[in-house]
Amino acid sequence: MRFVFTPPADHAAGLLTLPWPVPLAEWHDERLIEIRQRGISRHVVRFVYDDGVLYALKELNERLARREYRVLRALADRGVPAVEAVGIAVDRDPDHPDADAILVEELGQRYQSLWQELNREEILRPGISGAGSPSGCTGSTSWASTPTRSS
Repeated sequence: MRFVFTPPADHAAGLLTLPWPVPLAEWHDERLIEIRQRGISRHVVRFVYDDGVLYALKELNERLARREYRVLRALADRGVPAVEAVGIAVDRDPDHPDADAILVEELGQRYQSLWQELNREEILRPGISGAGSPSGCTGSTSWASTPTRSS
């Protein structure tokens, strides 16, 4: 397995202790949170709150992960508001090429300000991690809801 992170990636160093070789839908970590109404995704997407930063992790094939990473970096270079591409974990499982990479995105200031406005005691309570859907999505189109810690 390899990590391809955008320098400087010091702020994301804590993510290296996540269970990268395990399929994303099967992760169990105290930093995982659930955002109940977060929109629909065709890929498994999980959210991690680490060291004061909220990240979205998306499991997909390496070709798509690298393409999305390049697009997000190009948007950032042009000053377009978007999530920030932090990096990619690749070569995770050669037996599953459709999910051999995880794209790591930092949810930027727009999301962070929303996160900080919410009551953290309500947000960080134990919850379920995408139950009821193989992709982990809840079927809602609104991001801003009550995220909770996944078990």
